[in-house]
Amino acid sequence: MILVDVDENKVNLLNLARSPIFEPGLEELLIKSKERLHATLDFRAAIDGEYPQEQTKINY
Repeated sequence: MILVDVDENKVNLLNLARSPIFEPGLEELLIKSKERLHATLDFRAAIDGEYPQEQTKINY
C-alpha cells in the first residue's frame, strides 16, 4: 500500500513504522505491516497503483 502525505516528517515516520499521531495499537500495526506499506510525498506513485483512493485532509 502506498501512503501519500505533504508532510515530509510524517512520511519519514511512517516509513520507519512510527506513527505521527497517538492511536492505541497503531504503531504495532505499522510494525506488522512495514513490508507492505510505503509512504511518499509523490502523489503520482499512488495514482499509478491499481486502486487509487482519495483521503480527505485530517487536522490533528
